[in-house]
Amino acid sequence: MMIPMLLAMTGLFLLFVGMLGVALYAENRKRR
Repeated sequence: MMIPMLLAMTGLFLLFVGMLGVALYAENRKRR
């Protein structure tokens, strides 16, 4: 089935977005 692959891809995407958000948040806090 394709469900495990879809879940893995979604998990990686969420992880990437989370890391990007944290990096942007840290950058904004450092600037102010």
